[in-house]
Formats: sequence, structure tokens, C-alpha cells
Amino acid sequence: MKGYSRADGQLPDVSWFNADGGPIDWNRDDHSLQCLMGAAACAGSARLASRHVLLLIHGGWTPRTFLLPPPTRGIEWRLFIDTGAESPRDIYPAVDGPAPPIHGQINLVDRSLVCYVSAE
Repeated sequence: MKGYSRADGQLPDVSWFNADGGPIDWNRDDHSLQCLMGAAACAGSARLASRHVLLLIHGGWTPRTFLLPPPTRGIEWRLFIDTGAESPRDIYPAVDGPAPPIHGQINLVDRSLVCYVSAE
């Protein structure tokens, strides 16, 4: 989608979205948002272990469904942190957590955060 990616095909450093996956309206009184942080592109053989990060943040008092934003499609995501889950399903080190649902809808409990990292 226009405005979400740079000319070189890489994700922008930081992009903000609402819970529905659309552009965020900073003037709206909403307790939920998504932050997509694009990993730096690495040139040549000196490739760094950098990964894209997607944060889903929900500060509301009731559960809410999030829809992943369009720029996240085509990226293989793995769950890293889910503050609403019980241990041991709350933290997945080494990028071995589950992928988000195929339909792109993720349910967050009240006052929680979910973090996905790209698999590559």
C-alpha cells in the first residue's frame, strides 16, 4: 500500500497503525495501537541478525480483536511475547513461537501487549 514502504522495497523504520490495521489517528481517543519497526537492510556479506518487530498494544479494559496491517503480509512472523498468556506460553525465545492466525486477526486480553518478530 502506498505510504507504507520505501522505494527500495524495505519497510520504513517505524510505522503506526490502529487496531483495525489502518493508519492511526493520533487525535482519536483509542487505547490500542500497533507499531511496526522495520529492520535495517544489510548489504554484502556482513549481514547482521536484524529482524522486523511488530507490537500490538492494548490498554483497554475489555478484550479486543486486532487485524494485522497490510505491510505485515508476506512476512513470516513468530510470536515472541504475549503478556496476556500464562507461562510458558508468554515468552518464546529463539524465534520459535507460533505464527499469527492465517486470517490475521489476533485477540488481545485487556491491558496486554503482543510482540511478533520476523523469522528471517
